[in-house]
Amino acid sequence: MMIRKAFTALVTAALTLSAAVALTGCDKNDNAETEPAAEVLGTYDLDGTTYEILTTRCVNDGSYLMFTFSPLPPSADMTTYVAFGIRTYWIDSEESVADVNHNDDYIFMYEDPLRFYSQYRRPLDGTFFVGDNGGNNYTVRVDFTLPDGKPFHIDFTGDFE
Repeated sequence: MMIRKAFTALVTAALTLSAAVALTGCDKNDNAETEPAAEVLGTYDLDGTTYEILTTRCVNDGSYLMFTFSPLPPSADMTTYVAFGIRTYWIDSEESVADVNHNDDYIFMYEDPLRFYSQYRRPLDGTFFVGDNGGNNYTVRVDFTLPDGKPFHIDFTGDFE
């Protein structure tokens, strides 16, 4: 009988300790520094909704000038972005998608958790312009009607990483 009381007391103590630890746990962010809010660099419009641009990137490989715009901060996974690129010979020239070769002269792609416009889907119509302002500063203007009829617009001038 004495062993049973000791065992019951031990089990009760263990359960009480477990409950106390569970209830006094700390948030993993209690001591973490908060990341400052990302600077809004511009906006783009898709189907009547305006999205803030928080991240921009640019790569020039000598043949293509590729841009990426995202409403996500630079530290986030790029799950939402616009990718647009042109052949370098189209710099400082406004072009209609009707007059240039899709996926050769220009590339357009959009992805977010709900939509994906593959680079292989040609816009129905529209124009683009990329101006080189010097010092890794570019003007990018895209006015497209996407394959499903939704409008996309961006008019961005700024420095790129």
